[in-house]
Amino acid sequence: MAELQLKELEDLYDKKISEYFELARAFREERNAHCSVTRNLPAEVLSTIFAWLASICKNEVQKHSHLRWMVVTHVCRVWRNVALKEPTLWTDFTDLHPNWVREMFARSMAAPLILQYDQNINQSNPLDFVFQHVIESPERIKELEIYVKDDFVDLLVKPAPFLEDLFTDSGVELPPNFLAGVAPRLHSLTCSEDLPLEVPWLGNLTKLVYQGRLHPTATYLSKLTFLELDWDWVDEDSTVYNIDIILSALENMPLLQHLSLSLSSQVGDVFGSRSVPVHLPYLRDITVCFSRTTGVAAIFDYLQVNNIERLVTRWPPNQDLTMVTPVCHFFERYYHGDNLQYLLHSKKEVTFHRTHSNGAHTPVLTFRFLAQPPSLAGVVGLLPRCTPHVYAIHQDSFKIEPPPTLAACDTIEELHISFGYLHPNFFDPFDASTPPYPSLRRLYLHDLCFIHISEQVYKLKRWISASRIEHLTLTKCSLREEDIAPLQEVVAVTVLADAT
Repeated sequence: MAELQLKELEDLYDKKISEYFELARAFREERNAHCSVTRNLPAEVLSTIFAWLASICKNEVQKHSHLRWMVVTHVCRVWRNVALKEPTLWTDFTDLHPNWVREMFARSMAAPLILQYDQNINQSNPLDFVFQHVIESPERIKELEIYVKDDFVDLLVKPAPFLEDLFTDSGVELPPNFLAGVAPRLHSLTCSEDLPLEVPWLGNLTKLVYQGRLHPTATYLSKLTFLELDWDWVDEDSTVYNIDIILSALENMPLLQHLSLSLSSQVGDVFGSRSVPVHLPYLRDITVCFSRTTGVAAIFDYLQVNNIERLVTRWPPNQDLTMVTPVCHFFERYYHGDNLQYLLHSKKEVTFHRTHSNGAHTPVLTFRFLAQPPSLAGVVGLLPRCTPHVYAIHQDSFKIEPPPTLAACDTIEELHISFGYLHPNFFDPFDASTPPYPSLRRLYLHDLCFIHISEQVYKLKRWISASRIEHLTLTKCSLREEDIAPLQEVVAVTVLADAT
């Protein structure tokens, strides 16, 4: 009897505790609803914020990263209800745990979907019912990636009015009746196989990433603002893949803003029939990767733009100044921004930067080399608009070698040298009767190791003594305290992050 009464008493207290917890939860909900700074935000605004967060999460590399935005649904009931009632937040099926597929599909309601058709996915079949659904209702497709060629592609024969982005991998050929020729919102296509001359469903294409043969007169080229052409794999007759074909196609792209070319050593350089350059008034951003040392760089002699804002070129081994000359001349003709005063030499890359009023800088002109670059002074000499006031040298931590120099350059006021163990003769080029960099005032050394080669400190001291350097900054340098004192005798020294 006593035990029964004790059990009833425990149940009574448990009930009261549960009631208090429920009351506390209700109070928390009221507090969040009435006191939150977001309480007056419309549901549409919250949905937009959640969508923005989802787009950020999608760019992360972690597995299922595009679902990390869902933590907001645990903040409060209002936020959770807003998220659950917004179908567009539940449309990305590209990296989804099988247990989530049906619930996500239900929450997406009628919103267009982001899908990835891959053999690995089909082996476990979690998305089969989704793909069957979009075959019957292609209006549910917003973005589609296709990695395998099978019946799924051949069955997509109905219009896809909301398709915006299509990716097809190597080996995936699209049938002639693909999407019934109707995809009015498709603006981006990545394609590895040849496209025919006429493709009606590409009528509004603005971005093309392509590896196939170009048809210079194809109508779907006329609205392009972005073209990335990857011919790095080409090993066929250069009469099919050559610079003239590219230039002829560019004539059909008057709105082009971004151009990226990867050209194999087999791409021909036929220019005989061309007398005037191709004028692309909106082209601002160009990237070209060359795989051979002669001929094809002359494509820059046949391009005319109103203003170039970013130019990147990549070069094979055994290049010389004659190769980069057409690029430098093109840049000098069509770059109309501020003079480029920041020069960065990082491993095998040379980049000229535009400096902003707040001290920040952005890359404008980049040369990437697979081997050591040609004469750096020669490149700078070809670019009158590039007058480096700041020269930054980023050494390779695993290669102990002297730095490339612009010793005769009389405009450099700041020199930055960073990374790696010092070559035994690192400062020899600076330890001369005529000090290099005659305009140099500020020297920055970052993450350099002077240990076991302390004689370099005295070479550095002699250079500073013979120069007009006013300030030396050491950041994370392996340097003994007794080695800093001699430097302080000839220059103002700032030590950051414990030079030890």
